[in-house]
Amino acid sequence: MNDQERPAQDTRKRDVRTFKFRTVDMSKIRYPYLVVRLIPAVYGITELPKDWPVAKLLETGLRVCYRENKDVCVVLEPGKCCYFDRVGGRIPRHETVPPSGGFTLRMDLESWDMGY
Repeated sequence: MNDQERPAQDTRKRDVRTFKFRTVDMSKIRYPYLVVRLIPAVYGITELPKDWPVAKLLETGLRVCYRENKDVCVVLEPGKCCYFDRVGGRIPRHETVPPSGGFTLRMDLESWDMGY
C-alpha cells in the first residue's frame, strides 16, 4: 500500500475529561459473577449465566486467570466465592468474602473471549 492509498490518521486528541467513568452499583449485580483484578484497586465485574453448572463457572474463572494473567474471583452466591491467584499456582481457594472496594467497571462476558 502506498502513501496515497492509506487513510489519513486522526490527529485529534481526546480529552480524558470527556470520558464517563462510573462505578458499578453492586446492589444491582446478580449472582453468579466474575471479578477480575485489572490493576490494584480496579476491578472488572462480569455477570455469568445463572444456568451454568458450578464446574463451568469455576472453569471460566480459571481460564480468565490463565489467559489474562490476572487474579480472578468467581462469586457464586452470598458468602460463597472461589479465588484463582495468578501467582499462587492458580489453585482454587474457597472463601466467604468477595473482593470489595476500589473502582469497579462492568464488563461483558465477550470481553474475555472464552470461546463459549
